Amino acid sequence: DKENCEAVWTESLVHVEQQAWSVAGPRFALAASCFMRAAASARTDIENMEKAVVADALKKQRIAATQKRVETAEHRLAQSAFNAASTYLRLGDKPTALSHVDVAAEHPLLKEKAAVLRTTIEKLP
Repeated sequence: DKENCEAVWTESLVHVEQQAWSVAGPRFALAASCFMRAAASARTDIENMEKAVVADALKKQRIAATQKRVETAEHRLAQSAFNAASTYLRLGDKPTALSHVDVAAEHPLLKEKAAVLRTTIEKLP
């Protein structure tokens, strides 16, 4: 199920374990897209909850839980993009690797690792 982001992510890791780089790269890219949609959906849920007419305590609780979903999805998106970049590096696909590493670099927890990976990717012919 390509909409089950965690399943796609886990499948991608299995392909890495098997060193099936040509399969892992596109699957990580698919996971990144899935997590991007999941984060956007959660942000929409927050917007809708903010407009809802419910008790303030309940609203705050639901918004906090949904914000956690946003943060988790954004982190997984960055991890998926980083792993896709690493995989495409192994395949020698410099343009695709660069596009994914730039997505990973947007997340504060992966910014430094992505910068190091970008340097390595840029050394490809």
